[in-house]
Amino acid sequence: MATLIATFSRAFPNVHANQVVDVAVGAGARSETIEIPGSTEGQAAGALAAIAGDTIVVLLAGADCWVAVGPTPDADALTDGSRAAWPVPAGTPYPLLVATGDSIAVVER
Repeated sequence: MATLIATFSRAFPNVHANQVVDVAVGAGARSETIEIPGSTEGQAAGALAAIAGDTIVVLLAGADCWVAVGPTPDADALTDGSRAAWPVPAGTPYPLLVATGDSIAVVER
């Protein structure tokens, strides 16, 4: 089964003072590995949540998946087929901003 690695950390704007990209801070980074359930198996929730000072989560998926981030994330499709989730491609680091208390939910795409 494929996995999603989620790494929570702080981030700060680059030193050129324009928002080209945020840079994650390695010290204090916390990671977890979540098994990505099949699209008919329902979603999996991460055990970690963003703590005070965390501003970014970097996702690295082993399979294309839907990822929801928030205080009560839900990556499953709604009855109308829409989702409150991001389509995350396999094999590409994918950074998202987070707030204190945010966690991860994931389901295969």
